[in-house]
Amino acid sequence: MVALVTGSAGLIGAEAVRLFAAKGMDVIGVDNDMRAYSFGPDASTSWSRGQLEKQVRSYHHEHIDIRDLEGLKSIFQRYGQSIKSVLQLSLLMIGRLGTH
Repeated sequence: MVALVTGSAGLIGAEAVRLFAAKGMDVIGVDNDMRAYSFGPDASTSWSRGQLEKQVRSYHHEHIDIRDLEGLKSIFQRYGQSIKSVLQLSLLMIGRLGTH
């Protein structure tokens, strides 16, 4: 069984990854570190992604923007019916904060 978690490197997303993994599921994490783009490099979640990749054996990271339909389709084509849960926790920003 597979769980798909968008925003997997964020605070809540990373905990969801750990929860699904503890229940014996493989976890596909979709996260493109939009926080670094939106809020600057100090807000990056790359450290969290690195921890998940080291600590959670069943975690598989996909650096895909959730607006990338073809990228998402490729995940569903690869994993198909084995995906049993989808949890959407990603940050969706259009443009950078503080710009018009």
